[in-house]
Amino acid sequence: MKAAHQALMMSRLTDTLPAETADHGLLNVVVVDGATMADLNESHLGHSGPTDVLTFDLRGEGPPVDHTEWVVAEVYVCLDVAVRAAVTYTTSVGYEVLLYAAHGMLHLAGEDDRNDRDRRRMRSAERRIMTCLQAAWPLEELFGY
Repeated sequence: MKAAHQALMMSRLTDTLPAETADHGLLNVVVVDGATMADLNESHLGHSGPTDVLTFDLRGEGPPVDHTEWVVAEVYVCLDVAVRAAVTYTTSVGYEVLLYAAHGMLHLAGEDDRNDRDRRRMRSAERRIMTCLQAAWPLEELFGY
């Protein structure tokens, strides 16, 4: 039952995305451990150690043709980072995992966080998404700790 609850929570993320994002497609959200995330981070970005989230847009080169283009992507979320962040920020592991998944999905929607202005806009979008999810679902129960 817990797996079904987790899948339902992840599917609710798409309801909170900006309207101009693709309205259909395939998105795999993959929860991995720290060692796996460190390997992915090193092999794809050249960075050492685990990170919270990595997003892989598998649609190919160039911008989407229009908002109805199918999204084919993978968002990798690090459970070990989420566990540590939940303690640091006094949130739940479920909150952190969904926050990271939302962050990855916002990147797929064209958001960026490379400069301060864009980072503030993206954080604002994350807060809106998380507020919607928290109002509808018990995030602290997602992973049971």
